[in-house]
Amino acid sequence: MSLDKRKEEYLNNPCRKVARSNDVLFHYTNQYIALEKILYEDCFKFSELEKTNDPREYKDFNFLYLSSHESKEIAFDEMSKIKTSLNHFLKRKSKFSSFCSDEKINFNFHGYEDGWDYNFSYTKSRMWSQYGNNHMGVCLLCSKTKLLEYLEKNYPDKKIYHNLMTYNFLNSTKIHAVDFDKFLKLKDSHYYFQFIKENQNSIYFTKNPDYATEDEYRFVVLSDDPIEVPISYILTGLIVGDKFPDAYCKTIKSIAENHNIPIGQVDWENGSPNLIDYN
Repeated sequence: MSLDKRKEEYLNNPCRKVARSNDVLFHYTNQYIALEKILYEDCFKFSELEKTNDPREYKDFNFLYLSSHESKEIAFDEMSKIKTSLNHFLKRKSKFSSFCSDEKINFNFHGYEDGWDYNFSYTKSRMWSQYGNNHMGVCLLCSKTKLLEYLEKNYPDKKIYHNLMTYNFLNSTKIHAVDFDKFLKLKDSHYYFQFIKENQNSIYFTKNPDYATEDEYRFVVLSDDPIEVPISYILTGLIVGDKFPDAYCKTIKSIAENHNIPIGQVDWENGSPNLIDYN
């Protein structure tokens, strides 16, 4: 393909225009979940915190306990109970969904250069390998604004947190401190809600630097019940992997047409990614 032809396709690709939006979030999944669950059922489901693959999140937290002199003896007696109940509250009630985000990218420095799509969330090779079923899966392009809008409208009584992930090492002995005096005053769940609000960044939005290339953006909803969002409400585009099976071609094209959204494919040439029309 000539450089001029590549440039023309690059600049006019409708899926790229959507993918470069400041509002877009990227969710990688395999082709089976995308086609047979999320898109077919029109249902994007949040997961539980304990079901992540990060040991910092699926294992119970240990806490520091702060108290006045008068309540110190009681605090030690209650430590085990608080640890069990607070972890149960955190792990079961925290429903979350994770995306990749290009929010940190300065788009002014990512215009057309040589026709390649370097450094964007839809061309993360490891994400395609790990979450996109070895480049056979699908990347769902979702509107952050629409997702927040839906959650606030349909779950008005739930606490909603969302933010970019930060990546650094944390001293495990100094992460979360339980104020036992406040716990005695507010009791169980009332204190737990306040504890989460005060510690949300370290609980939900901090990971080991090994995960840094994911550029994760996370939504968390505190709820005992499942959190489900119609994918049709937030979907703005589809990108399939380099090895997306031909057997699903008609199906996913039909879905894109029914939703009136663009569909593209990440094509790798000599290890360089390029977002092309999916034909």
